[in-house]
Amino acid sequence: MAAGEDLASGKAWSMFCRALEEAGHELRRPTAPSAPVDLAESHRFLTQMVRSAFELIMEGGDPAFPVMVPSLHETLKLGWDNPDNLHSNAHIRNEYEYRLWGTRGEAHYVSIAVYAGSYGKGGGRTVAYRELDELEVAADGRFEVILSQKEHPGNWIPLAPGTTTLMIRQTFWDRTREQPGVFQIERLGAEGPPPPLSPEFVEAALRRAAQYIRGANRIFFDFADGWREHPNTFVPADEEKQASLQGIPGNRMTYGWWKLGPDEAAVIDFSPPECRYWGFVLSNYWGQSFDYRTRPIHTNARRAVRRDDGSVRIVVAHRDPELPGANWIDTAGHGEGVWNFRWLHAEEHLIPEARIVKWADRSDF
Repeated sequence: MAAGEDLASGKAWSMFCRALEEAGHELRRPTAPSAPVDLAESHRFLTQMVRSAFELIMEGGDPAFPVMVPSLHETLKLGWDNPDNLHSNAHIRNEYEYRLWGTRGEAHYVSIAVYAGSYGKGGGRTVAYRELDELEVAADGRFEVILSQKEHPGNWIPLAPGTTTLMIRQTFWDRTREQPGVFQIERLGAEGPPPPLSPEFVEAALRRAAQYIRGANRIFFDFADGWREHPNTFVPADEEKQASLQGIPGNRMTYGWWKLGPDEAAVIDFSPPECRYWGFVLSNYWGQSFDYRTRPIHTNARRAVRRDDGSVRIVVAHRDPELPGANWIDTAGHGEGVWNFRWLHAEEHLIPEARIVKWADRSDF
């Protein structure tokens, strides 16, 4: 077959469109919520998955000339994103050596992770994970790291066979006020600019994009289906599965499914353990946090109001209960969805309990 023949004939594009149509069928799972807001968000989610695939794979998918691509932010969400995080990804391979450099910024926590595998192939493993503050960072926040199989002096992060992804996470207390870091990457030994785009690369990128969308959707929706079986409870995440899906070592997750009637609210009382960070967020079935730009749909250890004894009360409700000492989390027009806690380097893996109460009784919470 001649190079680019599938692209020239339209076969490559037709294949991608058929795969995208198949992914759309997943949105109509009988277990998925069917309220108008969920129906609308499901299709927006699919468009975001397409954007994600094209950004990561078509635009940033050449490990010989990697670029840092913003991968999770206000209008691109998947996998139960954390509103306090900014993520950037680069496509890398272990046969190359790379230089990563930039400025740290003002995030509370910054990590550099290397993963093997992909969502499109059902997951993978963590190759290396380092917190940026463990490395040498200059007083002005500048840093430089070498990523390679061969050990280097100074800041070095190892690569291993099967390496596919570099991910930088920045976790903030308040993203609206804190300055994010700036990160750049280059392959050592690269000479000149990347070669012109080839039909072969585009054909492969379309195949990989389709696989990524299809695989990621099934992973996310299968998780949500499992949580729906036990509404208004929390369960600890499977740490082995979490590690296989680009998880954070030492970050303990607690998930669940919430479901509230129009006259109900959920009250969650807990005493946070000592930890580097904790956060709580509401999301939809499709794996996306609600719109945190306009609504209070999450909180964290710094934002949350505490009571005199140090405990925290979260009230998940359709409107503000206006109760002193309570942290209102807005359902954002939803009647059900996913809720989760994150506990980073916590002394214990707390599993809070929720009480479902009538709105009329809110003064007795």
